[in-house]
Amino acid sequence: MLVRPVARSRPKGDFVDAAASGGKLLIYEEMEAVVKSKAAAAEAKVKAKREAAETRAVKKVEAAALKTARQAAAAVARLRRREETQRKKRQSLIQRGREKGLQVTTYTSGADTPGISLPPLS
Repeated sequence: MLVRPVARSRPKGDFVDAAASGGKLLIYEEMEAVVKSKAAAAEAKVKAKREAAETRAVKKVEAAALKTARQAAAAVARLRRREETQRKKRQSLIQRGREKGLQVTTYTSGADTPGISLPPLS
């Protein structure tokens, strides 16, 4: 027994393709509203992605600025420690020279390091 396919008649009126509307038969105005809402949703998604990318970029710049500030602070601290160490060494050198009876001369030019001059040989 052969089954004949039944041809459905197309509905009368201003209907649109059912495949485009997710399987529902919609009139033109309804379909237009669906299309507009989908376009608005897509636009909102693009806007959200753009805002998220901008936020990430701002955070990245802020992180780089904080890193630079931390590095600068660390460099200042290292320099301060180095200067303090050099000052202590200089003071120690001067003190040892005085204990040995040497004449200590501090130079004011150049690297600002003390010098030890020996008493003249007689």
